[in-house]
Amino acid sequence: MSDSATTAAQSAPPHQHQLFSQQPHHLHHHQFSTEQQRRHLLHQQQLQEQQQQHAAMLQQRQLHEQQQQQQQQQQRSAQQQSRNAQDLATLNFLNSGALLAEAAKRAQVGILVRDMEEMDFS
Repeated sequence: MSDSATTAAQSAPPHQHQLFSQQPHHLHHHQFSTEQQRRHLLHQQQLQEQQQQHAAMLQQRQLHEQQQQQQQQQQRSAQQQSRNAQDLATLNFLNSGALLAEAAKRAQVGILVRDMEEMDFS
């Protein structure tokens, strides 16, 4: 620097020296704020991701529970149909047995009537 420039810098008012010395501090403070903002945004993004993951897990759980309920309903329905089929088979068997019993009774009565006709009560 020339002597006149050095003299001008030295003769600058003291508040300008303070202003220059404060600028790096303000820049540093601005950078710190920007870093804090960046961290805050990153933290918010992480929270949002966690909330989305939690919501997705809840949806999966609800879907799983619905599927289990549907399976249980289907099993109960199948069991009821099986019972109904068994009841129907039992009813048919009993009806068949009742028909056989009726046929046997009629046969016995028929034989009894025949035998009584052959009897001579004189």
